[in-house]
Amino acid sequence: MLIDSHCHLDFPYLSEQIDDVLGRARAAGIGVLVTISTRVRDFATVRAIAEAHDDVYCTVGTHPHNAAEELDVTLDELIALARHPKVVGIGEAGLDYHYDNSPRADQARSFRLHIAAARETGLPLVIHTREADEDTASILEEETGKGAFPFVLHCFTAGRGLAERGLALGGYVSFSGVVTFKNAEELRAFFDYAAGLGIDGLMVSPGYSYAKAPDQEHFLQRERTKALFRKVFAGKKWDFNHSPFFLDFLQGKREYQCTPWGNPNYSVLGWQKPCYLMADGYATTFQELMAETAWDKYGTGRDPRCADCMVHCGYEATAVVDAMSSPAKAAKSVWATFVR
Repeated sequence: MLIDSHCHLDFPYLSEQIDDVLGRARAAGIGVLVTISTRVRDFATVRAIAEAHDDVYCTVGTHPHNAAEELDVTLDELIALARHPKVVGIGEAGLDYHYDNSPRADQARSFRLHIAAARETGLPLVIHTREADEDTASILEEETGKGAFPFVLHCFTAGRGLAERGLALGGYVSFSGVVTFKNAEELRAFFDYAAGLGIDGLMVSPGYSYAKAPDQEHFLQRERTKALFRKVFAGKKWDFNHSPFFLDFLQGKREYQCTPWGNPNYSVLGWQKPCYLMADGYATTFQELMAETAWDKYGTGRDPRCADCMVHCGYEATAVVDAMSSPAKAAKSVWATFVR
């Protein structure tokens, strides 16, 4: 199941079409959404959205842009609001020195207040930080000295130093939708950077021009995708949470057909047919999904919507099956994964 862990369903351009927004999210395979609070004084609106939809949860907190407006928010108030069963986090709070919409002292005061609430409730703190690496890291380290608290550095665009210091404190770093790249050199640089953080493994998948995507022209077609990944992987090795055969496929070294049933997706609407990139309906049970979906109608050359797809959800499964199809291929896959 996919979870959208950071959205703002109370923002006007989304709240005005909330049913359509949630419908599109569900059709895309999103099973749970967390709508993030940016003002404690507007929390009632965020909470009402979460209460109205079984698959929507929320946080409570003050964005650093709004810190100066909410200096009267108390720790007891934050903790009380966080007791609501739909609240799953504190924030987003932190420091934003790019815009400086609130005085930095007010941002820091609000940030520490939210840290205290996260420590007291045990709920994770969603941290917004921009161009404030040293102060963010220093506050996190100082406050952790008073007692640990869970946190995530959300939508991370800062430097390696902040990431390393945050990870050392037991926090998480979120590389989200902003981690997209114009060319192979940028992608290689990011892989080097992420690997240097000591992460367990990377995952990569090419963008796919699925029917509901609003901007079709920026997706790569198959041949351009293969050319891109040949440049990315040329002479370099990183630890990926992928079958090495799938990585070969991305470079055009292997040709595969999609296995559309390889990664079945379940949400509150049921089992999605055939994959989370399409909206061909839902099955009530897994048995119904497998028995009644016309699987052989999907895939490149079978369905025009699949023409340029090389996404992991369909092709990783094929690569794994291929890797286990003979002792020689299994050995090659193991060697490529663990020995190289």
